[in-house]
Amino acid sequence: MTKLGPVLRLAAVAALGVFLSNCANLQHIYKPVRNAPLTADAPPGDPSCTERAATPRYDLDHIKDCTSQQTFVVFAFSGGGIRSASFGYGALKAAHAMQVPNDEGALRPLDSEIDVISGVSGGSYTAAAYASKRDALFPAPGAPDYYRDNFLTHDFFADLFAIYLEPWHWQWMLPNYGTNDEMAKIYGEVNFSSDSDKLFARSFGDLARKGRPLLIVQATDYGNEQPFTFTQDDFDLICSDVDDYPVSNAIAASSAFPLLFSPIRLKNRHFTANKADLQGYCHSHRLPWVDAALDAGEPEELSRRYSRAEVADAYLPSSPAHKGRGANPYSRGSGAGPQQGPPKYLYLADGGIADNMALRGLMNTVTMSLGSDPGSSGWTERSAAIACRVHLDQMRRLLVVVVDGEARPNNEVSTLSSLSDLGIILNSATSAAIDANGFETMLAAENMTRRIAAKMAKLHCGTPPAAGAAPQADTEVKHYFAHVSFHDLSEATALDPAACGKSEGDCMMSDVARSGTSLDFSGPEVDALVKAGSSAFFCNRSVLAFLRDSKAVGTTEPIYACAKAGEKKLPPPP
Repeated sequence: MTKLGPVLRLAAVAALGVFLSNCANLQHIYKPVRNAPLTADAPPGDPSCTERAATPRYDLDHIKDCTSQQTFVVFAFSGGGIRSASFGYGALKAAHAMQVPNDEGALRPLDSEIDVISGVSGGSYTAAAYASKRDALFPAPGAPDYYRDNFLTHDFFADLFAIYLEPWHWQWMLPNYGTNDEMAKIYGEVNFSSDSDKLFARSFGDLARKGRPLLIVQATDYGNEQPFTFTQDDFDLICSDVDDYPVSNAIAASSAFPLLFSPIRLKNRHFTANKADLQGYCHSHRLPWVDAALDAGEPEELSRRYSRAEVADAYLPSSPAHKGRGANPYSRGSGAGPQQGPPKYLYLADGGIADNMALRGLMNTVTMSLGSDPGSSGWTERSAAIACRVHLDQMRRLLVVVVDGEARPNNEVSTLSSLSDLGIILNSATSAAIDANGFETMLAAENMTRRIAAKMAKLHCGTPPAAGAAPQADTEVKHYFAHVSFHDLSEATALDPAACGKSEGDCMMSDVARSGTSLDFSGPEVDALVKAGSSAFFCNRSVLAFLRDSKAVGTTEPIYACAKAGEKKLPPPP
């Protein structure tokens, strides 16, 4: 017999050498992504529909706007893994199938009129995919559906197992790098139509050059326990430039389920360890709107702007003019209370922890963009100037579509004679909190939508009337708030067993509406969820009312039955 002992030992030593060599070089192969510092104030805004020589600041006031001025459209996509991503994709496909007249009367797909698209957790996949690909996301008849084939049906659980089990992915064992940094790399390498055509834009600067819609990817800041978005408005709080930041890292942060994935780390550039930079731009940079809100004092009524200013102040350095404010303890007096180190880092995880509807970050962004409380009736000089610059005085219709792919409760607990399973208890406790918080957030967002429409009706731009002349008449701004969800669909609809991941047996819409939050769905399951999202969009009465008032053209017949009879066609005009 051949003696294999020495051969096996030699092979083991060689393998160990290769492994250690790879581990030693991991840091040179994959470097952690760092957020770049700001170096100067942004130039004045210019949202005109023109090409830019330089990459614009990523906010509504600076990126080009080629959408209709009379219609302002917002889409928000909830969390819920690939289930929500697929459901949201279906709603987007339905919007793409409808043609609406632009300001000149020419018909355009409704999705091309989206001004802001917001996503959280699984919803951030579809929001970011649309912001990156726009019209190309939707396949022509008979052509491959690249988003469905290469992303929605991809087995991300296999990638997760590889991150933990395959040594060449073990850079997450090194400092300043985590499992979610590896996941971000995987997202960034997903192909769309070819190896050279990736699904997600490389950076937010690439999106800034494309213009609207503004993409708002929402995560949760563990330190301040608040939503944090990958927009320049929030990156201003840490004196950082979002333009160079990868989109894939943003969606990795937004979908970083705690414990399963590590948080994504950002550096607060206000606080640097480099003494040479202590007199630089970031060290003393404060945001004027924050100090203006805090100087005015807390109003008697609840104020989103004031509350947001208090949160923002926790990220900022103090200054001689605002002693005692800001997060830098070294410039405070001795009576400032317990001394803590400056907030050098942000740790961002699943955005659904703070808000699973992708609305709170959106509302915060609107508040900062307008420079005043969206719900207030009046306009400050600054907020009116901003609103006029982005042509909000021309708005006649405001549509907010919340595409909610959250699963309906399955009430599994009620079938048990006793409850001791910690997994079920934990799932029920978190789901109850997320669902209740989501509903209250939608109520707040709906109220804000109504109040913004009323505020825009009082916005008058251009030359003011002459002394003694009659004041300008207010305009009418109609608002539509649509909550598109599984509630719009009939649960009694029978489906193919494959839609429920089965080879045989019964499968109902009620089963699809209660599918798990997973990162691995089969093709038939994804197809059923996409059709469900499309059908729910056409079953929603607020959506149909907007389409009617906009004189939209297209077929609104849903694939699956609506929850209420008669809600599958455009309602008659009033």
